[in-house]
Amino acid sequence: MRCLSILTLSRRRHTNRWISRVWAWTFLRWALTSFMVPKALGRCMSAKAPRSCHPKPAGTQNVPYIVGFAEAFRLTVAEREQRVAHVLPLRDRIIGRVLEEIPEARLTGHQEMRLPNHASFAFKNMDGNLLLTLLDAAGFACSSGSACKTGNPEPSEVMAAIGLPPEWGLGSLRVTLGKDSTAAQVESFLDVLPGLVEKVRTLNQR
Repeated sequence: MRCLSILTLSRRRHTNRWISRVWAWTFLRWALTSFMVPKALGRCMSAKAPRSCHPKPAGTQNVPYIVGFAEAFRLTVAEREQRVAHVLPLRDRIIGRVLEEIPEARLTGHQEMRLPNHASFAFKNMDGNLLLTLLDAAGFACSSGSACKTGNPEPSEVMAAIGLPPEWGLGSLRVTLGKDSTAAQVESFLDVLPGLVEKVRTLNQR
């Protein structure tokens, strides 16, 4: 991921001070697709050298994308309350139905003190990667962990660190919502998910 120097374009200095007040951090890297900007754009910050990441990469900076990120970040801040009000009930709907309708399902993380568009679960005796394949075929894009764990058959260190045994650690599912997500899409997802989880569990027992 490229390190971007965008102080003058996005008022990075003020952003760093705001982040420092909210979180304790030493190094921060963002995948900027979270702000609905094109892929291949990233940002990183160091608490010791907040103006840039070291060493800086050689070459010309991608100015159009940097400007686009600044505008996307501005819109995210300006529309934050509206977006939170939109996705929060959808997220709570997902959490409620999953825990109610799918046996041996756990919510990972706090039920309320979490991102308003984020729900993550662990399912016992289930292959999370196979579940993702079936969900993708059904038209739903989810994830089962970080990109660096893709294809790794072992439970992630994060799942182990929160105390989940191996029979739970492989069955993770992360669902995120966006500003364009609808209640109808959420209900369609929740209608197919229990059956797919059961199908994966059945296949795992063979």
